[in-house]
Amino acid sequence: MPAPAWPSGPIAPGFSTATVTSRVDVCWRVVEKRMVQLAIVGSNKDIDRSASAWDAIRNSVRIEPPPQSKPSPQPSPSPGKPLS
Repeated sequence: MPAPAWPSGPIAPGFSTATVTSRVDVCWRVVEKRMVQLAIVGSNKDIDRSASAWDAIRNSVRIEPPPQSKPSPQPSPSPGKPLS
């Protein structure tokens, strides 16, 4: 399986494993400290038939960076009550 390029760089080469009638192809990339993995599992016939769709998915996927957390405002301390 050739390593296609994702918008943020090339995908790791991945791997493919097969039996006589079925196969799984996996590719991955680490983006913004997250591992993104794509896999297709199916019969050899089905995967071969959907090769153009699988290539389109791998070559057009966009991985957005994680949302930046916004600090929540802390309530200001209320003045203490006078001691009675």
